[in-house]
Amino acid sequence: MRRPFARYVARLLLAAVAVGLLNAASVRAYTPDSPEVRQSIARAATFLEKADDQRLGAKALAARVMVYLGRPEHPIVAKAVAAAKLDLDGVGVAEETRIYSLGIAVAFLAELDAERHGEELRRLIQLLLDRQKANGSWGYPGREQGDTSMTQYAVYGLWIAAQNGVTIEPNVWSRAVVWLLRTQDPGGGWGYQGTLSGGTSLVPQSEIRRSMTEAALATLYLGGERFGVWKFQRDDPSISKLLKRVEVKKPAPAPPFDVGRYRSALDGGNRWDQETKEPIFASFPCYHLYTIERYHSFRDAALGTPSNAGWYDQGTDYLLKSQRPDGSWTTPEGPVAATSFAALFLLRTTRAAIQKVDLIGAGTLVGGRGLPIGAAPAATATGTRPASIGTTSPNDDLLSLTKKLQDPAFLASISDVERRGPQADAPPPSKLKQQLIALAKGDSATAQAAALTAMGRTGDLDHVPILIEALRDADPIVHQAAVDGLRYLARRSDEFGRPLPTDEPSRLA
Repeated sequence: MRRPFARYVARLLLAAVAVGLLNAASVRAYTPDSPEVRQSIARAATFLEKADDQRLGAKALAARVMVYLGRPEHPIVAKAVAAAKLDLDGVGVAEETRIYSLGIAVAFLAELDAERHGEELRRLIQLLLDRQKANGSWGYPGREQGDTSMTQYAVYGLWIAAQNGVTIEPNVWSRAVVWLLRTQDPGGGWGYQGTLSGGTSLVPQSEIRRSMTEAALATLYLGGERFGVWKFQRDDPSISKLLKRVEVKKPAPAPPFDVGRYRSALDGGNRWDQETKEPIFASFPCYHLYTIERYHSFRDAALGTPSNAGWYDQGTDYLLKSQRPDGSWTTPEGPVAATSFAALFLLRTTRAAIQKVDLIGAGTLVGGRGLPIGAAPAATATGTRPASIGTTSPNDDLLSLTKKLQDPAFLASISDVERRGPQADAPPPSKLKQQLIALAKGDSATAQAAALTAMGRTGDLDHVPILIEALRDADPIVHQAAVDGLRYLARRSDEFGRPLPTDEPSRLA
């Protein structure tokens, strides 16, 4: 009589242990800050420092990894900039895969410094726009049929450029969205090469894949945001203050496509993706993982409700187990591209890019840390510039605005102080001086950075002790603002924006 009961108790204990393990696993969900993930990223970066790939796209991917790791001065970055310039001159260009290279290079230069590399960026964007097909897609040269994979990289590169202050005409986005709406399979997925439907009825597609469906969905979410169908949610507490968004209200153009059909396409695509049995790692796994990261990041931002993070855990598990001793991944994409895709996935770079500020300017930021100014209007893809919005306010107005850190008038006022340059013979009014000191000692990193950079522009040497003390701050935006404030006071403005190491020993030194 006791044996069945003993077996029953044993089963209960086993079940309890199993539940406990599941709960422990859920608690141990990976994030980009998990120790094993950070170690994997560091090993990947070490490999990229030693490896090389002659393709512009691969060089730009590796350089983006370095930019997201806070190493914009790394030789890999300089090599990618040089490769982009060679591509502009037509040197070593492989036209068959140029769309990938152009899209990735545009994203890289825009994130690196959209103002400093404005001319190269404008020309690369124009090359990309020149290759958009009449049906709105991008694809292989000489073919009327568009390519879902190439289209996603073209649109993504242009979106990153727009995030960094470059004006892209609305019809570029709308034509790509309409092409995707017309190339969806009746079952909900997307194929590699799109077959256009003649009207509202969908037509069967070929080579329907999970990676292509997720690429199409990511592009649709992105396109919808450009026309105000979605307002991307950017209040993610896990994102560093360095990437926090400052809202700048700009009216979105009305969607030039059927919004009902657009939403229906997303519903069908999401349903297909959830129901498919196709594994993540069927082919080109690192390429696919980076597609997944973009898809979920844009979807989460559009819907405002984070999706199940199991995809990140699953992808991270795969990457941690398949990373080679030298830090690379050797999948069909090639070791440099595959390793870069893997690192960009692990870093959650699309989520970080979504958090970035919408710039009013061609990439110039107050103090280099996210407050938009009106001194440099955005360059369009054709190189023209709209009229300057650089309004300024008197110092008294600045005092009344400093408690409204996201007020455009406050931003313009701080910009005015910064644009004056060093003025050792004309210290600021005492009230303004007191207000800057209060902001510099406050709790808001954004306010601190604004005040510290403005202190440097005033030329008042009384601010030097405060700026030196701020060098201790571990927040990168505060530390950089203090460095630049001191550079201006020391008449070393040519070094403005050049980052210094922010580890504790370097800050103290």
